[in-house]
Amino acid sequence: MLFQLFKTFLWISTLTVGGGAAMIPVINKEIVEKKQYMTQEEFLDALGIAQSVPGVLGCNISIIVGYKIKGIKGAIVCLICSILPAFLSILLIAIFFKNMNTNYYVNKFFIAVKPALVAVLASAVVILGRKTQLKAFHYVIGLVVLILVSYFKISPFLVIFFGGFGYVLYCKYLVDKH
Repeated sequence: MLFQLFKTFLWISTLTVGGGAAMIPVINKEIVEKKQYMTQEEFLDALGIAQSVPGVLGCNISIIVGYKIKGIKGAIVCLICSILPAFLSILLIAIFFKNMNTNYYVNKFFIAVKPALVAVLASAVVILGRKTQLKAFHYVIGLVVLILVSYFKISPFLVIFFGGFGYVLYCKYLVDKH
């Protein structure tokens, strides 16, 4: 089982472009749908925990999944497999490509990858939104946050802070009244 976790998470972290958030739908498909190591509810609970603790989302979710499946050994294997490809990539870049940011082809590659990354993240929102039964209102809130952060350059911290503050007020004064 540890070797299976090793292969799965090494494959996911090697082939997924876009960081931890882009890994979520791939991990979900592999762990929940294909291999059925966890139920969808367990995965969503693990995702909630992974998002609430400090650290990289992809690593956090891999640790939780590994722990759930095979205990401490599983958590360590999944963490190493999640970190290893990125570590080796950065190491190679640091060694061989010192002036990479001025390379014409590298710049064009990153320009070409951006729309794909946006599509992957959007698909993660839609896929997980369907599974958690989000309402249209939740998607509107996400779109408003995207616009505030992207176009108006408002700090994500402020958006999260005031959004949380607004939610607390909503729960305290509107939900409690009904």
